[in-house]
Amino acid sequence: MRLSGNNSELHREQRGSAAAAGASLTRAVIRAQFSLPTPFGSILTRTLVAARTKLVHITTDLSNQIRGLMKTFGLVVPPGKGSKFQEHVRELVIDRDGLAAIVVPLLEAWRSIRLRAARMRMGSPTALCTW
Repeated sequence: MRLSGNNSELHREQRGSAAAAGASLTRAVIRAQFSLPTPFGSILTRTLVAARTKLVHITTDLSNQIRGLMKTFGLVVPPGKGSKFQEHVRELVIDRDGLAAIVVPLLEAWRSIRLRAARMRMGSPTALCTW
């Protein structure tokens, strides 16, 4: 509140703060009555979506890295997503032990991140914690 000589300004500020407090109380009562989600829940959901999107980008980057490594050795991975991509890569490195020692760990990381992203798509933020 301002301590000015004008009493009408003082009353307006008091009414404004009282109205804001009343509105806040009303929202809290409605939220409790109808079990509306809290703002924290929506933040969790947005964070979950952002994290999942990040994981999807990481899998894309890893698959491109694997394709690039394979191409260095003259091996072109045919188009395919998911398990097809994994099958193609494994078929191409099966007889090349040196290359397999490099590519297979990357492929396992790629698969693990894909599985985690899939779990994030299906679950709620609180159900995802495995530790």
